[in-house]
Amino acid sequence: MKLQTLKPQLFEFEPLDYNTSKGVDIIARNHSPEGLMTGELWYVELKHILRKDFNHAFRHIRWIVCWDFEKSVTKGSEFHGVEEADVRSLEVANDDDGKQLYFLDAKKRQVKIQVIRLKQYLEEVENLGSILLLKMHRL
Repeated sequence: MKLQTLKPQLFEFEPLDYNTSKGVDIIARNHSPEGLMTGELWYVELKHILRKDFNHAFRHIRWIVCWDFEKSVTKGSEFHGVEEADVRSLEVANDDDGKQLYFLDAKKRQVKIQVIRLKQYLEEVENLGSILLLKMHRL
């Protein structure tokens, strides 16, 4: 939430409600000019370390924000949600600038879940990693 406060355009979503006590962590809407309609609500799950065993259903999640991946998580790794047959695999792609993008995808699902690997993302986006981390510690 500190990152969102310091750099609101850093992510493609706008948090509307934040609660880490139980259930999904953030309810958000897309504020990107392309893609989903503004106002459509999605869930954002926050994880310190992304692991293959996932303690939520993937059905309504649009983004996962994690600091980093567990060492065993690599391209093609399978993630199992809490619903039976709720399995996604990790896809890795590059955007137009050559930055890595991560998605959890299932062949029979319309929506891919974008995974933001925060440690890497902050280093790639305008070299924000060290600058933002210093500001966050001062707040």
